[in-house]
Amino acid sequence: FQSESEMLPLLGLTTFVMREVARSPGEAGKYFNNVAFLSLLGCVAVDLLVYGFFQAVSYSAAVRQAVVLSGILIFPGIIVFISELILMSLHRAKPVAQVALTENAARVALSVAALEMDTGLVGVVAVMLATKTGAFLAYLLLMKRGGIVGQFGVLDRKLLRRGLGGGANFFFWGFFFLMA
Repeated sequence: FQSESEMLPLLGLTTFVMREVARSPGEAGKYFNNVAFLSLLGCVAVDLLVYGFFQAVSYSAAVRQAVVLSGILIFPGIIVFISELILMSLHRAKPVAQVALTENAARVALSVAALEMDTGLVGVVAVMLATKTGAFLAYLLLMKRGGIVGQFGVLDRKLLRRGLGGGANFFFWGFFFLMA
């Protein structure tokens, strides 16, 4: 569930980001801001769909709590993935490997601790949220210090339209193959 929730808002945008950042490395920060914005809107849409679904079905309180945490988790998860795309497109693989290693090692250690404390599914998902948020913050710092993003949150209407247009075709086929 978690992986698919993170994939849906990015369908169509991953290829667009990689292609455009590889073409114009100096514009990577602009692509980061705009694609992150579009993806975060997609996260809201996914969460609303999941909320609607949960109104029609009956699950235990633990599953509902875990899904709520997962719904929150997709927001930093999307930014982590976009950061990795941009860094890889700029041939900066070392920080991606370092952040991933740190995040995964922390997740394993904290998940074992959560399971030992008998926190159940909610505890494990909370660990995922904590470690993904840590990776999110690390990437924001790396992008800022590395000179990739000058200022976070600055949007470009023309680029937003290109992102929507460039991503629409990939989204259609990506969604088609995901559902197949």
